[in-house]
Amino acid sequence: AAQRRLLLAHESDPDFFTALIWAGWNAEYNLGVGSETVRQRDSIWTILFENQAELSPYERAVTRSWQARVENDREGYARALEEACDMGPGSMACFDLAVVLFQILHRPEAAIEVLTTRLVPEQGWLRGWAPYWTWLAWAYHVMGDFTSELEVAKEYRTLYPGITTAVEAHLAALAGLGRVDEVFLFLEDSLPAIGEPGQTTLVSRIGNYFFHLGEDEEAIRAWQLALGRYEDLISADPSSVFLHLAAGHELRSLGRQKEAKEYWEAAESLSPGDWYNWYVRPSLGIAAAWEGNERDARATMAWLDTQEDRDLPSRLTFKAFIAEALGEEEEAVGYLRELWTHPDMYLFHQYWRLDVFPLLRGHPAYEDLYWPEGRGER
Repeated sequence: AAQRRLLLAHESDPDFFTALIWAGWNAEYNLGVGSETVRQRDSIWTILFENQAELSPYERAVTRSWQARVENDREGYARALEEACDMGPGSMACFDLAVVLFQILHRPEAAIEVLTTRLVPEQGWLRGWAPYWTWLAWAYHVMGDFTSELEVAKEYRTLYPGITTAVEAHLAALAGLGRVDEVFLFLEDSLPAIGEPGQTTLVSRIGNYFFHLGEDEEAIRAWQLALGRYEDLISADPSSVFLHLAAGHELRSLGRQKEAKEYWEAAESLSPGDWYNWYVRPSLGIAAAWEGNERDARATMAWLDTQEDRDLPSRLTFKAFIAEALGEEEEAVGYLRELWTHPDMYLFHQYWRLDVFPLLRGHPAYEDLYWPEGRGER
């Protein structure tokens, strides 16, 4: 609804480019990364690129940042946002700058500096904006500063007691600090009322946090807890493709490959009209790679390259899973690097970074990608 009105505002007054700036941001933050949204966003940007002389200096800097992004000029992207942030401290451009520093340039410490000195939530609109707290918590986590992450998470949960990302940040910080009993007490007794299967997905992600912290026993404990919940959900809804896929990927994390494949084959046999059926073929491609069936695994990789209307994160993540299963560690890291730095992955979500790649753990390029400035003190 906001997008319709922003576009109507510009249509009514073609010189009112501010409406298009906000329509571009709305597409980024709120409308997802589907092909239709990307086309609309690109058409908005084209108008702005062609009318730079009519924009304010701040809007020109924002537009130059988008142009640099289209040209895959990551440093230019950040420089233009830095200029816009200098002109408009506390503005959306400053938040964009923090995200680009964290996500695309892998400089979480610089992102934290922007979020905590150039964007001060107590002074304005940011205090009530959940993404600010989400990104600040994530940046502290990959810096290994779990004490600061916990402080942010507590503030976040005060503002948004039931929001999943606030709870996740709190549990991730506790996991980083080694407060395992508190984590599992919460997972077993105090999950927020977000409904199923969201609660179980959260349990699984906390297992992933433990995995990346090197706490394998705790990771297995969380994954087993999540698997049991998925099995109960499947008993209640045996026709759910999503639940079968999710249980299979839980088993993949646990290293139980044969059982994972059985769940994915069961998902394949269910209703072909289910939206999640697209995820069945690449999941089975992972299983083919496990079994040494390189022909089918590579055919799945080639098929993924044809799926341009599907979301980029899923395509690249599945290619990384299959490459890892084929023993191609460098290729797997390459797909993840493309995923984590791609200009269209602007609002990258932490759960993509949390995916579990057991064979890549300890690989220098992967470790540098996941913990760009070190794990910090625990």
